[in-house]
Amino acid sequence: MYNNIEYILTRIVEFDTMRLIMKGNAMSFGGKIKQLRKAAGLSQKEVAEKLEMARATYASLEVDRREPDLGEINALSQFYEISMMELIAEEGDDWPGVISEPTVEY
Repeated sequence: MYNNIEYILTRIVEFDTMRLIMKGNAMSFGGKIKQLRKAAGLSQKEVAEKLEMARATYASLEVDRREPDLGEINALSQFYEISMMELIAEEGDDWPGVISEPTVEY
């Protein structure tokens, strides 16, 4: 049986290979981390240094030039104190079973 963290990570990976392009007018992944960075009053360089990544890598994430890997999503969610689900979810996404353990039928 999965514990909650394993289940959440499995759902994230299954989420269309972590496709982060948002539909309609919803904010993209890059837009979200840019908004969070600006709200924290930090530069791209400062965030990149704290996350131990190149500034160009962080900048590419902010403009959606590249998709983050799971480790980057985790690091960003911890840094900005936001759940990984909130960081990658599209507006209106339904994530059934994330809060509670899945039911296993025998």
